[in-house]
Amino acid sequence: MTWGYEDDVGGVAFAKLHGFVVVKRNRGLRLVLDGCPRPTVDLPEDIAITTLADSPELVRGVWETASEAMPDIPYYTVPMSAGSLKEFAARSFAGPKYIPEATFVAVRDGEVVGYAQLAWMSRAAGLADHAMLAVRRAWRGRGIAKALKARQITWALDNGLSELRTGNDERNASARAVNANFAYTPLPEQIGYRGPSPCGRVNGRCHGVIPVRESSRLAGAQLLSRALGPARPLYGPRCDWAGPNVNPRFVSTRGRTSPERVQLASL
Repeated sequence: MTWGYEDDVGGVAFAKLHGFVVVKRNRGLRLVLDGCPRPTVDLPEDIAITTLADSPELVRGVWETASEAMPDIPYYTVPMSAGSLKEFAARSFAGPKYIPEATFVAVRDGEVVGYAQLAWMSRAAGLADHAMLAVRRAWRGRGIAKALKARQITWALDNGLSELRTGNDERNASARAVNANFAYTPLPEQIGYRGPSPCGRVNGRCHGVIPVRESSRLAGAQLLSRALGPARPLYGPRCDWAGPNVNPRFVSTRGRTSPERVQLASL
């Protein structure tokens, strides 16, 4: 699968001309924090919210929550998996994008029942991404996801951030319903295409996929030259870092973002 954006007229036309089929749509959102109302955090009885900065011992419970939640995410081919605790922690709780004080954990009697994580997209610009939102199945439908997201927004306001980004698969009605409680505004949809050939074949040889989003910049000999050149990654200049299961998360050079890593079927 390769990706484009709905406002890339050239890329959309190229995809249609060459037989690409739309198989997935991600609806991106932005929340500009200048003038953003401060949300109310309404927690269910007996639920408390802490952070991994204050309670690092909850990492295992967060991993268990992710392990339960990830298979419930709408997917295209292969369900998501948290992997081992070691893999999950290295992927989610390390590196320059990790914000332990903005990784919020919902707890009841010491048990983790949900969590939500912000990650830096650009620390210098005060721009962060809703990287994770997960609630255990037995605790869904009680307002925990909404409370966790409200706590994220409150933290961003208190710490002078300029903007938050998020996004969800269009099939993820529950996650999108959580976002509808806040003042997000839409970004152009990210479109997943499946092409007529899984790779750019010239004379029977595979030379790598040409992303639809790049096609509008290329024409005639340029396109042929790209196809005949060395193999290129499926994800081009918009790929900023790899998320779980080696599913890259997009940070667009045009100011867009990818889906949250956990987009629950029921929150």
